Amino acid sequence: MESTAQRQLTRLRSEDAFEICRYFEPTSAIQSFLTPNITSSLLIHSLTNNHHWFDAANVIAHSLQIRASLWWACLICRDHVAYASDPSSLNALIVMIEDWVKEPSEETRLAVFHRANLLGNRSPGYWAGMATFWSMGNITPGSGIETPPPPYMYAKGVAACIDLAASLAISERESFYRHSLARGIDLAAGGNGLMT
Repeated sequence: MESTAQRQLTRLRSEDAFEICRYFEPTSAIQSFLTPNITSSLLIHSLTNNHHWFDAANVIAHSLQIRASLWWACLICRDHVAYASDPSSLNALIVMIEDWVKEPSEETRLAVFHRANLLGNRSPGYWAGMATFWSMGNITPGSGIETPPPPYMYAKGVAACIDLAASLAISERESFYRHSLARGIDLAAGGNGLMT
């Protein structure tokens, strides 16, 4: 995997790592790298090079814009299809999320939510779907109460999607994580994440 130190990560929300880490509880690994002048790019590089896979995924998910973060989750779900117990349902959900990424709409967001719930929370697709649902709009539909999602709630779903997909790869977990992080870093550097 190309080092993040060699690539400029131009699509991050902020290069202020402390700003990014305000929206989730940093682990002790993240805290150990949070020095006063650390950038988000350097934090991602440090976590990745020290094999703190979930922490790196969490920082990337929170650092990318919403649609880029959800696109990343779709790419990881596509990588996971080979391990999925119901590949056709997962593929149908991925297509719906990709449609939302291309043209966000409330109708698609709600359809993604319903489809994700059919997969169940032991599927990375479920978490990608919930991330889409948590990206905008009302997260308590049908309750009569308008409840917007908490800031960066979608990023928690993206990070969970990536962690679960890597965990389900079992013996290939580390290589799956490396490839997943390479996709996220490519997106953060201005690419499309479509790597071989």
